[in-house]
Amino acid sequence: MTKAGFWKKDWFLGLVVSIILFGAGSTALIQGVERTAYDWGVRASNRTASDKVVVIAIDDESLRKLGRWPWSRDVHAKMADLLASAKAKVVGNLVYFSQPQIDPGLEYVRKLLEIYGRTAPAGPPAEIGALLQEAEQTLNPDAKLADSYAKAGNILLPMLFDLGDPRGKPDKPLPEFITKNQLTVPPGASGDSPLPAAAMNQMQIEDIGRNAVGIGHLNSNVDVDGGIRAEPLVVRFFDQSVLPLPVGDARRKEPESRSG
Repeated sequence: MTKAGFWKKDWFLGLVVSIILFGAGSTALIQGVERTAYDWGVRASNRTASDKVVVIAIDDESLRKLGRWPWSRDVHAKMADLLASAKAKVVGNLVYFSQPQIDPGLEYVRKLLEIYGRTAPAGPPAEIGALLQEAEQTLNPDAKLADSYAKAGNILLPMLFDLGDPRGKPDKPLPEFITKNQLTVPPGASGDSPLPAAAMNQMQIEDIGRNAVGIGHLNSNVDVDGGIRAEPLVVRFFDQSVLPLPVGDARRKEPESRSG
């Protein structure tokens, strides 16, 4: 009895198919099929979201009611106060407070307060001092927002990186209010680390960020079709690693609210 050639063996057929799939895996056709299959799988596994999760959207209706964007940080402070009074367990605010909100009149009020401090009590009446102090608080929305976040104790805020190897060295290390919840890359391992490298893009100002309970990145991987199907679990900023904001949500009990 003549033995069948090795090309007729099951293992050979499996090897050929594996080589073909391996070679075609990087082609646009196969990758498109993979993306489509992934999307179908996600749609098939969809389930009703928990009624404990609420999305507070910045949409057209909100803009009609509250005014054009960007809103004053007084508005964000009021929202934080309302969510705190509603006993939200954790709030993920997706807004970047990367620059101070400075009212032009604030500096003048502070100068007047300084003059008042040098002349009181023999100078202007105490009512003027009280009014100036009230004006300083009213014209400083950053301080008001920071105070609301400190009282709430459940606010998570985002930061954003530019993915890719940064040039040179950082101007300064990440501030403590970011690094307190992050991972640390062993010294000297940053160049060989498999974690995606990144340069700073958007970061919360310290006055507000230090009163957040946690800060995480919002970077994602955009596919060629514009869809977002993945995000880096950890982003490496030189010798420091930053977790994504959703992981911060998961680490802080069960979330009930997210704004943005």
